[in-house]
Amino acid sequence: MTAEITYTELDAGIDLDRSKSGMGSDLILALNDEGIITDVLCQHLEVLFADVDSLVGEHIAKFIPDNLASLLASVMRRSSKTGRITQSNFSYTAHVDGIPQNFSCELIYLGVQKNKAYKWLALIKRISGENYDNLLIQSKNRLLFAVTQASEALMSERGFAEVMNESLYYIGNGVGVDRVYFFAAEDDESSEKICLSQKFEWCSEYTSPQIDNPELQHADMSLYADMWAQLINNRPFKAVVSKMPENFTREILAEQDIKSILMIPIFVAGKLWGKLGFDDCQYERNWQGVDIAVLKMLATIIAARAQRESIDFS
Repeated sequence: MTAEITYTELDAGIDLDRSKSGMGSDLILALNDEGIITDVLCQHLEVLFADVDSLVGEHIAKFIPDNLASLLASVMRRSSKTGRITQSNFSYTAHVDGIPQNFSCELIYLGVQKNKAYKWLALIKRISGENYDNLLIQSKNRLLFAVTQASEALMSERGFAEVMNESLYYIGNGVGVDRVYFFAAEDDESSEKICLSQKFEWCSEYTSPQIDNPELQHADMSLYADMWAQLINNRPFKAVVSKMPENFTREILAEQDIKSILMIPIFVAGKLWGKLGFDDCQYERNWQGVDIAVLKMLATIIAARAQRESIDFS
């Protein structure tokens, strides 16, 4: 199952008309702070093959992937405590009668409702045809915009560390991953091997940072044979961790709660200078060629600045 999530804060004074909110939705669920269904506001349930009488008391995970449901439940609890009005829009793939189908969901925070147990509405509808194409276009546009922002920062006259941290922030939010980071290549003086050390990192609020992990400083890349074989030949490394063979690379990635990973090598003057990494700790993302190509453009811009300023981490 895959999902793409974006969060947008709304004005606190929003006046939600429930009848209008349901337009175009196949199913509307009323939820409490834990993501438990407390009411059903729409009877068009055939699209999800659900029995209306069995829904109240169920968790929203009945309709969306478990890991996504857990994430949204934490968002609900946090938003209710802080009083922030939050609207979440995301798409996901789920199997209905064994057939993969695409859905979209709009999660809306209503605040305190008089005489009502619910505070949230989940508006679910099937995605097909043009709607699905539009979602893909929006996703590509977000990535391109993020790379544009990062590129502008990298081409500015500000310090390298400042613009790298800023760029990783843009990319992390634009791509929708949990970690974005940069490792610098370091020659090991005691041998001919190359080691990598993490220098910069951006993390979403839903995962733990790894910048202080000692295993990621001066890491011997010869231990990561499958990853190293790609990077040293200037090729991206991508993997869904659960589908990797049992080896050292998989073990380390699993320890960091990584579901899927993409790494892009950065070469300067014909030599491996560093790498960009992208961790998804929520979903098993299958990285597509177009997205990888766009992110390789960013790596090229980083390499150009590194060469221009003779930046050396070794």
